[in-house]
Amino acid sequence: MDTDDAPAQQPAPASRQHRRVHLLASTPAEWDSLIPAPDLAPAPGAPPAAPQLPFQPSTSRTEAEQREWYARRLSYAHPAATSPKPAMVRVAAIQAAPVAYDLHKSLHKLRSLVFAARDNGAELVVLPEAFLSAYPRHLDFRIGSRTQENREWYGRYVRSSVKVPLGAEGRDWLATAPEQKPEGEFWAFQQLAQIAKKYAIFLSVGVVEASIVGSTLWCTNLLFGPNGVLLSKHRKLQPTAAERIVWSQGEGSNPIGLKRTAGGEGAGSSDNMPVVPTSVGRIGALICWENYMPLARYLLYKKGVEIYLAPTADGRTTWLPTMQHVAMEGRCFVITANQYQAAGDFPPDYPPSVGDDKPEKLPEVWSRGGSAIVGPLGDVLAGPLWDKEGIIYADLDLGLIDGAKLDFDPVGHYSRESLLMELLGQVGGS
Repeated sequence: MDTDDAPAQQPAPASRQHRRVHLLASTPAEWDSLIPAPDLAPAPGAPPAAPQLPFQPSTSRTEAEQREWYARRLSYAHPAATSPKPAMVRVAAIQAAPVAYDLHKSLHKLRSLVFAARDNGAELVVLPEAFLSAYPRHLDFRIGSRTQENREWYGRYVRSSVKVPLGAEGRDWLATAPEQKPEGEFWAFQQLAQIAKKYAIFLSVGVVEASIVGSTLWCTNLLFGPNGVLLSKHRKLQPTAAERIVWSQGEGSNPIGLKRTAGGEGAGSSDNMPVVPTSVGRIGALICWENYMPLARYLLYKKGVEIYLAPTADGRTTWLPTMQHVAMEGRCFVITANQYQAAGDFPPDYPPSVGDDKPEKLPEVWSRGGSAIVGPLGDVLAGPLWDKEGIIYADLDLGLIDGAKLDFDPVGHYSRESLLMELLGQVGGS
């Protein structure tokens, strides 16, 4: 605003003369959403007045003061939409590599890392893409040709992957499932749920998910709650480049059962692009280069994401600016976790590491990491962490999100969604 004057009041409907009225209420539905505030109500016949705040928006105020003012005004206008948020949430991004292709040893390492993060007060712990049990970096496949070595390593990959029970999302699977032995079908899944429950944390972990029947793989992110319940499962929509040889595409929903109805329809499905409301905020995730898909990001913004998880395998210096852009665009906190990956994290007989012509072609370090935590205005709160394993932490104040949207709300006052969707529908192409 260009002056120190308070914004003009919206006129109140006749039936709402004694309700507290706010300048942001501009439609009948918004008027009806306002709740009575008898202690602030004007005398009968008097025009309604906005709640008295310490200051009004002005170019003479600092940016932080204006954002605080906007958030407080919003809480008066839309109390139902601004539910209480935790005062501060401590989060951790773990930068480490698994013991590639060894699921049991990788889970043991994961447990130790999660314990360390929880011991430092983390309530939400985020691990990288494909942490269980490997991101198959540098594994070589050729178009039009498959070797026996290719088949052997793919089989090894399948056997070190994680099976997720169909329909486990949102139910207490631990309470009803039998105890899994290490060779059991869902042993790794049970271990993850038990780790989240034991340490009472929200646990996000990238896994290579195997199909219940057959040998199909997906790059998947799992989010567990502190009670051990699987809150969400997201399969990567589009594997990148040669990842498509070993990983299948995710869809809009995930099946929750193998059984079909008499009509041949599936038994149901769960959201593959969820944003989950939790006690620490609304959490959603996209994996690695999905974060370059504008419509995928917009879908998470539309669902109200506050803590945006971006597990990745991209260890380039260009990744951090991407995360800053996502945070500023979505006006949300972003946590990105990557592996610090070296040749020694893989088996001695891993094809990219053996052969007379291989060692000199590949550096010892295969991924430098770059894990980071970013605030809703693009400020880097922790990291980036380079060239070593470690855990970074940040204390997130979710109360800052409303104020961050003073000048930009990607799915609200700055979206122009109807116009742009109409124009998008007019664009030709495949």
